[in-house]
Amino acid sequence: MLIPAQTSRAQKLQQLRVALSTPTPHMAPLWVAKDRKFFEKHGLDVELILVNSGSLVAQMFAAGELQITANAPASLVNLVAAGEKISPAISSCPKSKRRKISI
Repeated sequence: MLIPAQTSRAQKLQQLRVALSTPTPHMAPLWVAKDRKFFEKHGLDVELILVNSGSLVAQMFAAGELQITANAPASLVNLVAAGEKISPAISSCPKSKRRKISI
């Protein structure tokens, strides 16, 4: 009898904290991906955080408490105006080590 070898899922998942400033339908794909474990499948441990203030999200992002933010552009524009360096989009999260990212 042959028993198939199980693949090791012991690899450490990359943790990402993602802040969402509004509970709107356009954020639904993020919640579905989390619920269906799509992020884990790609090596990510994503924590979705709902914050009811775009300016608070921007402050958390600037302080390094978040790796990704999905919120109103106005608060992010204020960050850039204050000299903060952010990246407007990414193609692959695991390649970005400790970069601040906004989508």
